[in-house]
Amino acid sequence: MVEPSPSRRAAAERHGARVLDPRAVDVVDEVMAHTRGRGVDAAVECAGRPEALDAAICSMAAQAPVVMVALYSGPVAIGASAVRLAEMALLGAEAYPDGVFERHDVRDARRLKVLVDIPGNPTG
Repeated sequence: MVEPSPSRRAAAERHGARVLDPRAVDVVDEVMAHTRGRGVDAAVECAGRPEALDAAICSMAAQAPVVMVALYSGPVAIGASAVRLAEMALLGAEAYPDGVFERHDVRDARRLKVLVDIPGNPTG
């Protein structure tokens, strides 16, 4: 795990995680040293910082997934050659609380006029 916050690092360590401070070490070098050059099997990028995504991509084992759950404030350049040569999967993911779509469907159904009834449409 990579975490700049001392309190979150400490909490993760209490639960058995090995945690790197990205301000104190080169994350890619540390990961590669710890994995004997293999890289990690998966990464979840939650920071929304381009350098965190780059470190995740550069720390991966071949054919490993990098899952992006963070939002970025603007366009982010990625090392496309590294992604392709390692045959890794670069995935975006979004999670919603239970019921969020139902609430939106009801709200939108009251506000919007349905012009075409599509089979399976919750408001149709």
